[in-house]
Amino acid sequence: MSYRFLLFVPFSLVFIAASAPKLPKKLKKTFSFVPSGLAVVGADTLSLQAYYMQNFEVSNAEYQVYLDYLEKKGDKKTIEKARVRNENWNQALKSAAFAEKYHQHPAFANYPVVNVTYAAAQGYCTYMTEKLNALFAKSGIKVKARLPFHAEIIRAGVGDNHSRKFPWEYTGVRNNKGEFMSNHVAGIASNGSPADGDNADVLAPVKSYWPSPLGVYNLSGNAAEMTHVPGVAVGGSWKDLADNVTLQSTSKYDDSAPNVGFRVVFTWQAE
Repeated sequence: MSYRFLLFVPFSLVFIAASAPKLPKKLKKTFSFVPSGLAVVGADTLSLQAYYMQNFEVSNAEYQVYLDYLEKKGDKKTIEKARVRNENWNQALKSAAFAEKYHQHPAFANYPVVNVTYAAAQGYCTYMTEKLNALFAKSGIKVKARLPFHAEIIRAGVGDNHSRKFPWEYTGVRNNKGEFMSNHVAGIASNGSPADGDNADVLAPVKSYWPSPLGVYNLSGNAAEMTHVPGVAVGGSWKDLADNVTLQSTSKYDDSAPNVGFRVVFTWQAE
């Protein structure tokens, strides 16, 4: 197994001189601190600096606030880049109802936003950087929000327990009561169609199932997680079988997909 140090570049916002900033009250329920340490990704053992990770996948409601912000700015180019590709549902589920309602209907407000592009997620991170720095303005800390590295998702899920495949204490996808720990395909029925048994109707709300020991939800299953690498998602989704919702699992997506969402991490430095 190789060992190497992971640097967050091209930005110089790594954990160099500043200790972990105290979270403003508004962020305490939405971000978790992940201490520096190691993460195993495939055959590599990586050393990570400390960071904060969003506890939940970005929701439809949160993303709509961002879209409304862009509308007020009147930046037509960014608005087009950020739009939700709801038409993807027509191919994924052949469901006009999902295409029409999933993103904007109040019933789905706290469900993960999906069908957004990597570029759109990057734009959201830029927006979050502005919001976060406004909250940290009096602390002398400068932060940078971005999409996570695969290694950061793994570390937020298992901490120092590198033998674990999932962000929970059980070795499989069920707990000792037989309940599914994540939103994924339970199996394949005799007719070849997916057999569901996880109590979710396609996607589940962002605060569903059980969090990782650090308080982060749905790192496995529900919506696959975008990473800093364009077109690469990890952790599997509602469309995947159990073997494909481990924290090591990777998948490719083109442009945008109904099973791929994202969450934000941020790092910091002293001004």
